[in-house]
Amino acid sequence: MKRSREANLTDVLNKIIRKVRDSELARKLGQKVLNYYKTKDQKEDLSLSESRIIYRDEDYGDTIPLSKKRKVDINWTDHAEYRSDLRDIDREDVNQTIVERLRNKLRKPDSKKIKFKEPGVGTMVVDYDLRKDPAQADVVTVWAADETMNRMTGEGIMSNQRIASELLKVAELIAKI
Repeated sequence: MKRSREANLTDVLNKIIRKVRDSELARKLGQKVLNYYKTKDQKEDLSLSESRIIYRDEDYGDTIPLSKKRKVDINWTDHAEYRSDLRDIDREDVNQTIVERLRNKLRKPDSKKIKFKEPGVGTMVVDYDLRKDPAQADVVTVWAADETMNRMTGEGIMSNQRIASELLKVAELIAKI
């Protein structure tokens, strides 16, 4: 049974607090995450180098059997890991979706960057190469599924009051930095 998903600003902010020793930089990064969450403006989002500061030691990837004889090595970019946490996208669901999609392509091994859209999981951009052994799949970024996006924006299960409560927790975390 899948767990209920909702935007998870506090997880991202807790990672910032734990990993960024420079309090001024931590405050700046935390504020950028909050601004991006509120506005969904790409200019407010963390840059690739900023997400690398926070997620450099994280590993959401896995090596999973693709067939009886082959495996696929799934790697995530720091940006994809950040987006996964911010949008509370289950990395195991993403990894499993990638394996299932790649199994369908085994008859004609190829290499390309493609967007997979999986209901209930989300959308992922994956750069894969089935010509290698083990096969390689790099998760470039992820978006939440439509129903998860609705909860993030308050149009679905997650009420505006609950969003306000979450934003208050976030503001308190930023103030602690």
